[in-house]
Amino acid sequence: MARHKKLATILRDVDYKKPYKPNKPNTELYYNILNYAIFNGRLDPIDRFSIRRIRDALAYYEYDSETGETTMTFKPKFKNLKQFLDILGHEMVHHWQLTIGKDTGNHNAIFYKWKTKFNRMGLDLKVRY
Repeated sequence: MARHKKLATILRDVDYKKPYKPNKPNTELYYNILNYAIFNGRLDPIDRFSIRRIRDALAYYEYDSETGETTMTFKPKFKNLKQFLDILGHEMVHHWQLTIGKDTGNHNAIFYKWKTKFNRMGLDLKVRY
């Protein structure tokens, strides 16, 4: 319950007019918060977070099936913290699909089964932002 409150507190204090610029330590912190709030702490840590310019995407997740190495890459600026958290959660669903759910990682029924839980937590799970 406390972990849920922590996420709720973060979302309550979001300034929707203020752009958010992620950095690696905060990305890892928010990853851990969402991991416990949404995935009950079941997700393994991400091996590498990268923040850099990305063409035609806000973020993406990479999983090397041979080595098991995982990477999440994010663009350097988001509309606000809420948008960043929505997108981080989105990439975490892909992480769950490939590492726990043994799924393809596509935007399919298994991906969208998380939508209700995201909504309960105050986040949006969608493909286009």
